[in-house]
Amino acid sequence: MDWIKIEDRLPEYYEYVLVYARKEGNEPSPISIARQFKGVWEMMSDQDQSNAIAHGDLTWGMDAEEITHWMPLPESPD
Repeated sequence: MDWIKIEDRLPEYYEYVLVYARKEGNEPSPISIARQFKGVWEMMSDQDQSNAIAHGDLTWGMDAEEITHWMPLPESPD
């Protein structure tokens, strides 16, 4: 599967996808899971009020404005 530039195409509304954010300087460029609606990105959260809970290290930041690419999540093993 290849990364898709957000200026080429966006995923379907509310579809969770992998996103890549290009960071400036020597900061690592993170990959996360997010979804979008009309070009507005929502990141996964570790907050109970969120409809998609992420677990693990969420201490690094990714701003929606930094997202440059996305790709569909893989199919489940079922």
